[in-house]
Amino acid sequence: MTPVPVTGLSVTGPGEPYRRGLPRPGDLLSAAAGAIPPSGLVLLAILSVQIGAGLAKDLFAQLPPSAVVFLRIAAGSLILGAFVRPAYAA
Repeated sequence: MTPVPVTGLSVTGPGEPYRRGLPRPGDLLSAAAGAIPPSGLVLLAILSVQIGAGLAKDLFAQLPPSAVVFLRIAAGSLILGAFVRPAYAA
């Protein structure tokens, strides 16, 4: 699999708060995903699930399960949102 080039990207269109010359965060994530082989992505996913479960197991004694699930989903959405920002229509 060849890496996706991120040079020469257009920064016009909806979601234009980016400075000229800088690629959009989603393009960088696509390029990084193209550079990592699928088996590496699977291992990263396994690692992410195991670390999340390891951190959450200590919270079950202090919070109800629904609150722990909410915290895990909220943390995951914030991390994902930091890498792939959605383009909001004005």
